[in-house]
Amino acid sequence: MEDLIASEGFQRLATSMATGMAGSVVSKILDRGVKRKLDRVEGFLTRLASDLSDLSAKCDDETLTDAIHKVLAATITDCRADKLGVFGMVLKGVYSGEIDDTRTRLFIELTSRFETHHLEVIRFLRDGVGSDVGTDGVSPPAFLFSEVEAHLSTALPELGNDLYDVTTLVMSDLIDNGIVRTRMDTQTSRTILVKINPVGLLRKQAIRLSSLGESYARYVVREGAAAAPA
Repeated sequence: MEDLIASEGFQRLATSMATGMAGSVVSKILDRGVKRKLDRVEGFLTRLASDLSDLSAKCDDETLTDAIHKVLAATITDCRADKLGVFGMVLKGVYSGEIDDTRTRLFIELTSRFETHHLEVIRFLRDGVGSDVGTDGVSPPAFLFSEVEAHLSTALPELGNDLYDVTTLVMSDLIDNGIVRTRMDTQTSRTILVKINPVGLLRKQAIRLSSLGESYARYVVREGAAAAPA
């Protein structure tokens, strides 16, 4: 059998099949994938147009067109429902004049960069009830790492044995991007958190949405869901 596989004739046959039959199969798979993506984006735009018809336009055509172009460019790479929900909310915010140009670009970029795990955690930090009340008695309750981990375990059970590592990665990303802040909120503390013992310290921190995170979280909804309260 090994001699057969190594033979020149077998190798030529394998090459022919790879460039012919397999190539055709791959082409069909790609065609179906592209069609599904285009159908999904078309449906998204149709729903968006319907939603915008119920709002009062408070932006100029150029601003809206620029935002739509940026969203469409992002959906070429990723048009999952979680992402489309956020993109749709951001475009509604642009249309109604809620978001300025700088935040529009930032929110679209963040949505493109984040995975669905990040969006799930942001929704949890916005809507959940944190157990850590802090020390000043004024700041809103924050969340312990273990609470975020437990939420992801329920919301995304497919994470399985990767739950701990994914939770750590997501929390680190959200801190790095300024979406959440920890009890240690100085630049020195963030440097310590990231560079000395990121996992050990991260698990001990109570976290909450930053001011930027609260602004962004308003638009982090699933496609077809109602907007988060202002």
